[in-house]
Amino acid sequence: MDHANGRVGRARAMGRVSLQILASAVMLLVAPGTICSQGDTPADTRLVGRWEGALQVGAIQLRVAIDVAAVPSGGYSATFDSIDQAATGLPVDAVSLEGSTVKFTMARLHMSFEGELAQDGLEIAGIFTQGAELPLTLKKVEQATRLRRPQEPVKPYPYREAEVAYSHDPEGDIESSFEPEGTPENKSRITLAGTLTLPEGEPPFPAAILISGSGPQDRDEALLGHRPFLVLADHLTRRGIAVLRYDDRGVASSTGSMKNADTHDFARDAHAGLLYLKTRTEIDADKIGLIGHSEGGLIAPLVAAKTKDVAYIVLLAGPGVSGEEILMLQGRLLARAGGASQGRLD
Repeated sequence: MDHANGRVGRARAMGRVSLQILASAVMLLVAPGTICSQGDTPADTRLVGRWEGALQVGAIQLRVAIDVAAVPSGGYSATFDSIDQAATGLPVDAVSLEGSTVKFTMARLHMSFEGELAQDGLEIAGIFTQGAELPLTLKKVEQATRLRRPQEPVKPYPYREAEVAYSHDPEGDIESSFEPEGTPENKSRITLAGTLTLPEGEPPFPAAILISGSGPQDRDEALLGHRPFLVLADHLTRRGIAVLRYDDRGVASSTGSMKNADTHDFARDAHAGLLYLKTRTEIDADKIGLIGHSEGGLIAPLVAAKTKDVAYIVLLAGPGVSGEEILMLQGRLLARAGGASQGRLD
């Protein structure tokens, strides 16, 4: 492996480890199930209602809620919301109130919460457990907290929006520019699905392709209730620039697999989008650029270095130092946010 490929490999490893660190911090996971009730005695109405609180996971705060209802046969039913992750209505398997001790259990997620109901019936203070134990105080509220995302566009949009899909051929020109690596499934033909937004006015239009960061991302790069690529695509399209954003391979409507895929594979995927836009009569083939976020900030220049078809690149929080340096810095910052002492950090 030459030095350039070594840097790409380290940067790809950087992306995977960064994702693992985030996954370990954001522990709430979504799984299907059925709502269960517990108890054959009349429910204590003090527990009935909506309870909200916030988990502090290192530097990350996650708002959560539990909705409790009484069931006719006695006992309770409940659902769990991870508000900031936009995961709502997750079924709670068991609910109990014995004296002032409250317990909620979600067995499929290996999650539980046990706390003490305050004498006034308006607060439950206790411990949330899912892999780690975290303090959590739930307070009874009259109205549910709703996510407010004023930056997200609201339909109808003042531009055209089309669902698109395109493939790339592992034996074609796109592959010859990028030294194929990885497992056989990453060398095979895959179909990438996305959204193309086209401005009002007379074509052809300049265009941008949005390239996501590390880990499996959908076309909106959705995370914790935010959809930054949707917002960015809307902003650019309103200003006369066509935008292609796509689901990563193996995510949502795109085929293929993220397993063992590396930066070269993702560069091929981005290049496939560029070749696709060149086939669209609405697009000015000489004015197609790449906008890369995080690991996408590494992929965009890699593609631009391999083809003359890229008119410009924009890097959003792209790596400016080696992957090794980034991993060390990330580790220190996360440990500090988690309360590690200076001696341990040193």
